[in-house]
Order: sequence, then structure tokens, then C-alpha cells
Amino acid sequence: MNVPIGAVTLALGTVSLFLAARLTARFGVRKVLLTGMFALGTGLALLSRAPPLRPARSLEPNGAESTAEPVA
Repeated sequence: MNVPIGAVTLALGTVSLFLAARLTARFGVRKVLLTGMFALGTGLALLSRAPPLRPARSLEPNGAESTAEPVA
């Protein structure tokens, strides 16, 4: 099975192989770990504020779809 390698996969592999060891040796495990956790938390906070790709459909009590107009 051929699976194409994406840009994110290559970026993560490059960071894991080359950059992570150098950063850990220079700054220490704690600083690198805390910086990564802060970056992850910031990214998740920004992502949570993004609008949904499409509005959620609401269902009427009897299971029929709502006749309300979708929000653009």
C-alpha cells in the first residue's frame, strides 16, 4: 500500500531527528517541554475560536429536520 508522505510528517520527522536534541542539550528538558506545551495550548485556544466549517443541523422533536434557514 502506497501512502504519500505529507509536509507535516516531514516537518515532525525533521524536528524529531535534528532540532529536538540540540534544543534539549542547549536549554534543558524542562524549558523545551514547557515551551512546547505553551505552544500547544495556544494553538488549541486559537483553534477553539475558529468558526465551524458548516453549521450544525438541529432536529425537531419528532426527528424531522428543522425548517430554519442555515446561518451563513
